[in-house]
Amino acid sequence: MKDYYYILGVPKDAPIASIQKAYQKLSLKFHPDNNGNDLFFRQYFDNISEAFHVLSDDHRRYRYDRAINREDIEADVSELSGPAPLISFFFASKSARKKG
Repeated sequence: MKDYYYILGVPKDAPIASIQKAYQKLSLKFHPDNNGNDLFFRQYFDNISEAFHVLSDDHRRYRYDRAINREDIEADVSELSGPAPLISFFFASKSARKKG
């Protein structure tokens, strides 16, 4: 899933005014008409527009944030999945503890 906050360069708790300001700045800079209708600028401008479309609407932003959080949780769980490591040798004694 795309990170819309990263695309617009705003923090996750940014107010709507900051999101609008970032969108306006980036859309002027990366607009395809201003850059010879290059494919890179067209695709990046589409990403910027998509990010603004989602983050500027409270309902869409709430759903997006929940999806991102769910994705983070699933990634953490996937790192923990798999067989548990086997302990082949374990040693402990009071003298070893005293030595450090």
